[in-house]
Amino acid sequence: MSLYTLKYAPKNSDQIFGQDVGKVKLKDFIVNYKVQKFKAALVHGPLGVGKTSSVYAIANELKYDVLEINSSDLRNAANIKSFLDSALGQQSLFFTPKLILIDEVDNISGVKDRGCVPAVLKAIEKSKFPIILTANDIYDKKLKPLKKAALPIEFPKLDYKTIAHGLEWVAQQENITYEIKAVNSLARQVDGDMRAALLDLHTCGN
Repeated sequence: MSLYTLKYAPKNSDQIFGQDVGKVKLKDFIVNYKVQKFKAALVHGPLGVGKTSSVYAIANELKYDVLEINSSDLRNAANIKSFLDSALGQQSLFFTPKLILIDEVDNISGVKDRGCVPAVLKAIEKSKFPIILTANDIYDKKLKPLKKAALPIEFPKLDYKTIAHGLEWVAQQENITYEIKAVNSLARQVDGDMRAALLDLHTCGN
């Protein structure tokens, strides 16, 4: 059985909960990439607020291919360079447009391998495609050079009412009987993390 986080991931911008400002900025960055001042966007905010799922939802809406680097590869400059060189030179299937997603870029190597950040900066400089970085902690010192090279787009912590609304909607789709009080309690407990709320609901509903 699919996790609710996957089953109910947004498929377009209209289905993105609670990030009205951020999703508009992100979509504008992708659509108008060729005339943007910045060649990368840094989508930042706490865990579970929809950063990565929003990138995929908007890409799906705009019919873009997403080439994503795994966060575990961010600890190795050679891996980053290999992926980015391949992604930048790779033609999308059927010539569809593409974007490059570097998820959880704050996992990037720091002291151990100092070549990681320069590799990303070089890719941003020469890319002909939108590059989107996501980060939970924009104030991480490692990100300082990237912050200067990317358009910051904030995805703030979600209000509990937004989370409760999402939980109610999913519960209705799954025919789960619920009490409003219990839903509100769960929404408050997760402290703005929609992913955690959906995982809890999945556990409770099965």
